Amino acid sequence: MRGLGAICGREVRSFFRSAMAPVVLTVFMLLTGFFFSNTMFTYSELSLTTMKSGAAVNALLTLADGVFQPLAVNMSVFLLFVLPAVSMRLFAEEYRSGRYDLVMSYPVADHVWVLGKFLSVAAAALVMVALSGAYFIVAFTLGGAEFGPLFSVLLGLALIAILISAWGTFFSTLVPYQVVSYILCFAFVLVLYTIGSLEPFLPGPLADFSLRMSLSRHFMRFSRGVVDSRDLIYMLGWTVLGLAAATAALSGRRLAGGRRWARWTPFLVLLLLVGTLDLIAARNPLTFDMTSNRRHSLAPQTEQVLESLEADVEVTAFYQRLDPNRRVAEVALNAFADATPRFSFRMVDPDRELGLVQRYGVTTVRTVVVEARGRRRDLPDPDESALINAVYRVVLGTQPVVYHLQGHGEPALDLETRDGYSAYLDALESQGYLVRPLLLADVPAVPSDGAVLVIASPRRDLRPAEIEAVQRFVADGGSVLALLDPGAPASIAEWAGRYDVTLGEDFLVSRSGASTQFGVDDRVVILFEYGPHDITKGLSGLATFFPFVQSLQPSGGAHRGMTARTILRTSPASWAERDLASLAAGEMDFDEGVDLPGPLPFGVAIEIDRREYFGEPEAGAARLRQERPEVGDEFAQSLRGRTQDEPRLPPSIFTRDESSRMIVVGDAGFAANEHLDLYGNRDLHRYLCNQATYYWLAGEKVLIAQRAREDRSEPVVLSVSQKRWLGWGCTLGWPLLAGLFSAVAVVRRRRNG
Repeated sequence: MRGLGAICGREVRSFFRSAMAPVVLTVFMLLTGFFFSNTMFTYSELSLTTMKSGAAVNALLTLADGVFQPLAVNMSVFLLFVLPAVSMRLFAEEYRSGRYDLVMSYPVADHVWVLGKFLSVAAAALVMVALSGAYFIVAFTLGGAEFGPLFSVLLGLALIAILISAWGTFFSTLVPYQVVSYILCFAFVLVLYTIGSLEPFLPGPLADFSLRMSLSRHFMRFSRGVVDSRDLIYMLGWTVLGLAAATAALSGRRLAGGRRWARWTPFLVLLLLVGTLDLIAARNPLTFDMTSNRRHSLAPQTEQVLESLEADVEVTAFYQRLDPNRRVAEVALNAFADATPRFSFRMVDPDRELGLVQRYGVTTVRTVVVEARGRRRDLPDPDESALINAVYRVVLGTQPVVYHLQGHGEPALDLETRDGYSAYLDALESQGYLVRPLLLADVPAVPSDGAVLVIASPRRDLRPAEIEAVQRFVADGGSVLALLDPGAPASIAEWAGRYDVTLGEDFLVSRSGASTQFGVDDRVVILFEYGPHDITKGLSGLATFFPFVQSLQPSGGAHRGMTARTILRTSPASWAERDLASLAAGEMDFDEGVDLPGPLPFGVAIEIDRREYFGEPEAGAARLRQERPEVGDEFAQSLRGRTQDEPRLPPSIFTRDESSRMIVVGDAGFAANEHLDLYGNRDLHRYLCNQATYYWLAGEKVLIAQRAREDRSEPVVLSVSQKRWLGWGCTLGWPLLAGLFSAVAVVRRRRNG
């Protein structure tokens, strides 16, 4: 250890005594500071644009993804240029000056020489990374960034720095010329960094090999805030191999012929060991998502489905080699394959593998084919939600049918007009549901294959036979989604009353600061918080807009076997307006004793135990139990501020529980085309209307709210003075200060001899 410390200390003092130290540090910091300032200015403009537009903040508006990642990628490229220049002198200088024979006469083993000189370069590299950490701290201070991605980025930069240092040490042992050593090292790490870009042009096995060898691909996960066992083994493995190669090359210089090559045996053994560990990590990866909301990980529901697969799933993805979406799809498919050995996939270039294109009958690129148990589904460029949906469907072997009641003035599903539901229809079909219109006029019965019946804004009364058909559907296990605008027909109001829901026949008015902030009328209800339920997970804090809504009230006639829970409720600064004349004129005022004060519910989720609610099957589906239940009515309790624990998941995710479900919302317009793009309405539509709602109604609770994660927003808007100080300070101030301290250290060391 004394020899190792002496060698390392000597090399460190030599580096910081030469003019190379201030030059290298200053140049590296100048480049890093320039790109950091540019990235921060761009991020500030993006933040300002997003805040002005009022659009929902997407995942890119975080400092980790918008600043840390691009800066880390640029810094890794700078290290490729700088570190070979630091390491090129280690042994090449000894060879050129003739000191090699004297140095090698010391009683120090070859691996100690290699390790000591390597540590000196690694120390210099880590000093550069540490100094550049000031930029990350500035971003962290300005925007309150996450600590996890910051740690991951700095860890990745440190690992890539020591990897380059190890191979720089090796190439320095080969030749007595520093420039040649620099060129060899730079060329090697550059090829290692960029080899993954050849993947689109190589055949299958070579393409996979190029990706496994790609330094940039393994570093990319660190830059995104993800620490993966495959990347750790890659970085540390290549570092150890570089040191083993340097030791073999150094010790072999004093030997001849076969004895020289025998020194490479430890290197080959280590190469085999690293390859084995890499294969083990590839089959059983350990991934740690350091982001606070785990946005780079699969959703918990996705993992739950994959872990519970009872059949092998094979996926064939047809993407052209140069298609930018190919890499995105491959990352998602890799994540699925990492989660379970039952999931496998292959990427197919449709321009080259025409046989597979013909076999699968694929007619468009970006098509993903999911197969299991002899069943198949084709998806156009799916995201995680659509993909896990398809996996679930082909394994389960079902495709639920959603019937939409028609013939009473309901909006048409296929119309692309402002009041149409075409976007709603597209979203449902993309989730694997069959959507069919239903006319009960001729045959008053809901088909037995229906999982969900939707009653959306009917304008005319339903006949008694039609109401009875809806009742039979619920009694037989079907579920209903009722979107009821103010002014719903009397037959619908009477039917809702059977489930303890009274339509308010009013208009909700919200006079809160949010209305002024978003510039909307008081007749538009804005929500930020939602009732605790499976189908509203992921909506907290998201602004959603409901134009012309009526309240819902419990009728007080609670029924045995029925559990109701409020999922949508206005703020305290609201009331139910019953003066339609003032409402039409836009001059609403709260009238004590006439209008009902908020908070008021307008969305209710109901779960029905069919045996308890309807009685024995032979007694008829329409018979109601009027006795009050042992546990108080939860819908009524919600008005008094009480909450209940959420229901448990069924024992098996592939098993439906024996109950019927119903959702009643006092508004249908929020799902129409004209209101779909209002702030968070598309997210509400995605969660409440086509994803969470239907999964819950159809009993597929495992698929509820696939992306139900906490949204994270870290906007940073820089003032003019902040931009000035940040620009000059980071581009010139800190780099020159670091270079100045280094230069002073060089001068002092030279004076002290």
